[in-house]
Amino acid sequence: MVLALSTYLTERQVKVLKLLSKGLTVDEIARTLGVSRSDVYSLIRSAKRVVSKSANTIKLYNELMNNSTFTFTVSKGASINEVIVRILEKADERNIKLPLTTADLVLRIAKSIGGECVDLVNNVINCDFILYLDSIEGVTFSRTS
Repeated sequence: MVLALSTYLTERQVKVLKLLSKGLTVDEIARTLGVSRSDVYSLIRSAKRVVSKSANTIKLYNELMNNSTFTFTVSKGASINEVIVRILEKADERNIKLPLTTADLVLRIAKSIGGECVDLVNNVINCDFILYLDSIEGVTFSRTS
């Protein structure tokens, strides 16, 4: 038995999800509730959006409360390759998925702190900056000088 919990799902969304979980088809749910098939599909879609937003809210709350943002300063003269390796190592340690290639990371650094700060020919960073890594924003950069 499901307890009456306070949620963001409407009563109709809960009814549809209960019937769906019992194995009823969309046609059967529509007939049972006296609504159209498109109404049932709409209720399912809106319930999924509510659940997704709720999960994202919990993820954000946990991230903020655990203060799990990793920050480090990159100094002028640092090797681009070493910076990339450190980003990837710290992301792995924190189980943060970065859907970025090495080239994407270098490009993101250049766009964030300025192209003049990234010397690809000599594989060196020419400006100081702070790198932030967390599971919500991924990796971001802020120039310090």
